[in-house]
Amino acid sequence: MLISEKSSNVSIRIIHHWACSGGTIISRSIANLQDVVLLSEVHPLAYLRLAKPKPSYTPTDIIQQLCLPHNNSDPVLCVAAWRGAITELARKMVETNKVLVLRNHSHIDFFTGAQPETEHFITRILKDIHVIDALLTVRHPLDSWISIKCQNWDRHFRFSTFNEFCNRANLLVEASEGLPFIRYEEFTINPKEGLESICKILKIKPETTQPSALDAVTLSGDSGRRSNKIQPRRRRPIPEAVEAEIQAMDKHRDGSAYLRLCSKLGYNPDPIAKHPFLSTTYQPARSSATLDDIIP
Repeated sequence: MLISEKSSNVSIRIIHHWACSGGTIISRSIANLQDVVLLSEVHPLAYLRLAKPKPSYTPTDIIQQLCLPHNNSDPVLCVAAWRGAITELARKMVETNKVLVLRNHSHIDFFTGAQPETEHFITRILKDIHVIDALLTVRHPLDSWISIKCQNWDRHFRFSTFNEFCNRANLLVEASEGLPFIRYEEFTINPKEGLESICKILKIKPETTQPSALDAVTLSGDSGRRSNKIQPRRRRPIPEAVEAEIQAMDKHRDGSAYLRLCSKLGYNPDPIAKHPFLSTTYQPARSSATLDDIIP
């Protein structure tokens, strides 16, 4: 079969999310499922957009070697190598009755450089040759922004403000239009139910969908409050600089990217809202225990 021919029986699952949104713990839960092969934070242009590679002993990293100056750092070759590898791997998954899941490094498309993308790059280069099942996982934008500031990842994009982050997150959500989404906060309240929903969306067999033995799964990312236990967490203290940004945005509430993003995702924009920070018009399914009982 030629790479340009579409094959209806070669499927790829993709998870999209922005940085510091709980994506690692959700991905670890998926990776722990039987017959799942999960590749974490993948993107063919990572070396070209984030950091230049240095010559080193990398016998298995073809793309890194293509990005070295003596090979002209050609993005066309990087994309060809990456897509070819993913396609061959996906075919092998079919032969061995396994499921390939890609955790997209969406941060590269929407949160690096001066101009964000308007489409998920890896979806664009794979959709003509594969059947794709995808979902978006999200977290309250204020909590994500606080964590991003702690990591200094706000420096990856121009202006480095909360408003700019929300503008870019809105673009990511718009690029994911039509995809189901999972809220990180609800996942932490009931991980079993959350994982069952993910399996249904990604068409993964829902066997043994209770997250367990997460210490056996190590992935890239994992930038937050690390733990092998999935549980709700209270909001970190809001830095004074972030509070000042929110107050400045309040003066233009009708056009606030923050408010639009919260509205799209069903979050309460009030900084003092309680976990799970959802809009007052949305009532999630909850256990009989109160949040005060289960949040440490």
